[in-house]
Amino acid sequence: MRISAILFTGVASMALVTPAFAQDAGDAAKTQAKDDLGDSEIIVTAQRTAQSVQDVPIPITVVGADQLRAQGVQEINDLGRTVSSLKLAENPGGSGGGGYIRGVGTFSRSRAAEPSVGIVVDGVVQGLTNIRNLSDVARVEVLRGPQGTLFGQSVSAGVINITTIAPDYDKFSGTISTELSFDDFAGSNYGKQQIRAAVNVPIAGFAGLRVSGYGVRTQGVLENIYLGNKDYRREWGVRGRFKAELAPGFTLNLAAEYNSEDRGNGYFLALRDTGLLNAATGTLTQPAPPAGVVASNYDRVRYCGVNPNINNFEICSDAPSAQTYRTQGYSGEFDLDLGGGLSLTSITAYRKLATSTQNDIDNLPEALDLTSVHSGLTSDYDQFTQEIRLASDMSKPLSFTLGGFYFISHVDSVAGPSAGAYTRIYTRKGSLPIATCFPVSTNALCNTFIVPGAYDNFQSWYTRNTSVFGELRYHPGQFTVFAGGRYNIAKVGFDGTTVNTANNATTTASMRLSDNDFSWRIGAEYEIDRNLMLFSTVSRGYKNAQISPLQNTTPAQAVSPEIPTSFEAGIKSSWLNGRLLVNLSAFYTSVKNYQGSRCDVDIATQSTTCNPFNIPKIITKGIEGDIFGRVGDHLKLNASFTFNPVLYPDNFLAQDGTNMGGTQLADAARFTASFYGDYDFALTSKVDGFLGFDISYKSEERLSDLSNSRYFIYKGHAIVGARVGAKMGDSWRLALFVNNLFNQNSPQQFASLANQDTTRAPNIAWGVYNTSRGLRQVGLQASLNF
Repeated sequence: MRISAILFTGVASMALVTPAFAQDAGDAAKTQAKDDLGDSEIIVTAQRTAQSVQDVPIPITVVGADQLRAQGVQEINDLGRTVSSLKLAENPGGSGGGGYIRGVGTFSRSRAAEPSVGIVVDGVVQGLTNIRNLSDVARVEVLRGPQGTLFGQSVSAGVINITTIAPDYDKFSGTISTELSFDDFAGSNYGKQQIRAAVNVPIAGFAGLRVSGYGVRTQGVLENIYLGNKDYRREWGVRGRFKAELAPGFTLNLAAEYNSEDRGNGYFLALRDTGLLNAATGTLTQPAPPAGVVASNYDRVRYCGVNPNINNFEICSDAPSAQTYRTQGYSGEFDLDLGGGLSLTSITAYRKLATSTQNDIDNLPEALDLTSVHSGLTSDYDQFTQEIRLASDMSKPLSFTLGGFYFISHVDSVAGPSAGAYTRIYTRKGSLPIATCFPVSTNALCNTFIVPGAYDNFQSWYTRNTSVFGELRYHPGQFTVFAGGRYNIAKVGFDGTTVNTANNATTTASMRLSDNDFSWRIGAEYEIDRNLMLFSTVSRGYKNAQISPLQNTTPAQAVSPEIPTSFEAGIKSSWLNGRLLVNLSAFYTSVKNYQGSRCDVDIATQSTTCNPFNIPKIITKGIEGDIFGRVGDHLKLNASFTFNPVLYPDNFLAQDGTNMGGTQLADAARFTASFYGDYDFALTSKVDGFLGFDISYKSEERLSDLSNSRYFIYKGHAIVGARVGAKMGDSWRLALFVNNLFNQNSPQQFASLANQDTTRAPNIAWGVYNTSRGLRQVGLQASLNF
């Protein structure tokens, strides 16, 4: 009933204040989808209306449907392989975040953390319900730098603007595709099997319905030595999109989607090392076993069969591990041509995400694990958004965009024993001979433990943003000036309760924050000729204040808003009759109160707590370039690079107290580059062959702020992919492919785990968060259009 009521209210309001792009985003996308980065002009909606990518004074990288399919980019986290300035890190907690542009972003397991990189799909802000699977997508635009003037929520670092394929009024059509790889087959180090399909149904020449769906199964990324099984990930989803021209100049778009994901038999956090870290030298020292204990911590782990190292993809757990994610979304958009070059757009949307996670944090069996920590979390998130825009014809000398945006979200979560979490600390009585405890416990001492005071955490947040925005552009000839702003009223609230299950002691916290902010953008562009344009902008962005939760023994705290101020200048050029686009830009961004995220081991509860916090100021500056399009009749390419020194401020202290001031920011490589190329050639009069190649490179990268030690820096590396196959026009395509040809690991983050020794000293077990990106995949791709 709640969803129906919300949608009814939104649709009723939209019937009075109807919407429109100057050109429907889906229609604009069809041209590009037909010949990806090829002969046709590339249309984007980076300024909330359809324009040629070369007319937009924003650094943009465009990835089309052909490239997404060829590179096997099926999930939002795979996009980092296609855009040098973009890093997407899979979030362990299932919440939003995980996106970085030019080194600025958010990676957090905390429900309090909003992303710095906004994701927008068909005009709908995703918030913390980020889509995971890129199904039936026409193109992806990555907009770099603050975009708060025209995009409303959590876009202080940039926007990933995604357009799905729109329904076609004219003909019945469809597509079906599959990708198959199997663990330990043909050199593949994990398995992934998927099928995708879409069907388009025209209705009476003025409407169309497009229904798409996917099913994916992944296995073998982690192997559990103790139980002799492999992890798995099962996903499926369906989306329906209806579009109709109800009257001349009046268009209706309705969309609904549901996505389901289940994971089990392990999570991607594996043991990297044990021992006490010497921050000065970066070396580890194994602590001496307590009195009467035969084996050291490291020996116990090795006895299990795990070889702790940075490339570890093995675990040794006897505890259940399962995660579920359920996402649903509904949206309605009306477009009305008011005449005189004016169009009115209204988008109403509701989204919901429900998650449940059960994880053995250290992935060791209880018989060996002197401290066993198992997490449990359930959460429910929902959001409602309403946007209204009035836009004039941008081809006129004077044009404008005016609008309003409303956003409200709620999240409720339960963490602790009530959600399945527990902590067990073994009590030794005399010696503990490992041979009698693993793999079969024959000694009662192995199973003697106490359960310390575990905490239940009941947490609830809400965020409410109301804003008005506008941009004015004056274009008398070759020279254009523009200025815009957004006035935002933000309110954030938190209520939390923790209960110590050992003695029922209860602690509560309640906090409310409110803030008014004006973000803006001014700039100019000069079109030297139809093939060359210069631009320069100055912009100020905004990201909401946050409240880090009351969590175990950690109190709730306010986290200040993130305020970036960015200066950018660039050149956009077209070559080879507009078939090849070459762009270069320079940027300087000062971010006040940068919202980082920090995870600590809570010694009192032997659990990990993660919270956002502020870094007073960071500066990111550098240069970046893009080249994409077609060279000759047979070669398509898309390449980019980013050089980006972004440093911690002076005297910034790591978690262990070492000074990190002046060093490169964590999760921000100094230099990154990506390249995609596809060359086709005739095999017969009807069938073409093709060869494809892609590479993504990043220089060395700090993957934690635990310490200034180089122990937490991962080396520079490149990941290479290739494919070979045949196709017949737009009818069918068949290819053999390999991703990560040289099996180069690419760890996502380093972490400290709950300690593994009765000395209870912190930080003596180290984890590495590895994903399928760090493993070779070999398989078959096939698609058929009808």
